Amino acid sequence: MKEDFDCRKIIVIGNQIRRLFDGAFSKVGLTNAQGSTLCFIYTAGRYRDVFQRDVEDEFDLRRSSVTSVLQGLERGGYLHRESVSEDARLKKLVLTDKAIELYERISSLMDETNATIVRGMSNADMSALDRLMSKVKANLP
Repeated sequence: MKEDFDCRKIIVIGNQIRRLFDGAFSKVGLTNAQGSTLCFIYTAGRYRDVFQRDVEDEFDLRRSSVTSVLQGLERGGYLHRESVSEDARLKKLVLTDKAIELYERISSLMDETNATIVRGMSNADMSALDRLMSKVKANLP
């Protein structure tokens, strides 16, 4: 059975999902990476300070990639970095009012896109998909 598995399906689905999110976020002038990062900072930031390394860990991205995304968000006026009292080297990521206002639109776009991805799936299907995706992720370096 394992011999019949073809990982190209995952690549194709990944490409399709990326294009779907690219299209959704382009409606508000952001890239997929910027929109996803903004959403993560907004949701995680409600409970704690968020730092660049948190974004790197959340999306499993290299530091240079995250730096580029954050710089784009800073240039667009969506976030700024603030020093923290415990360690002046650390800079927490703080969303601007402009980003917070945009979050509602982005959140709706993400909800619509997520609904498109799981359309026709039962709750059991979605749970199984989530469980299997977690297993795949755990298998990868």
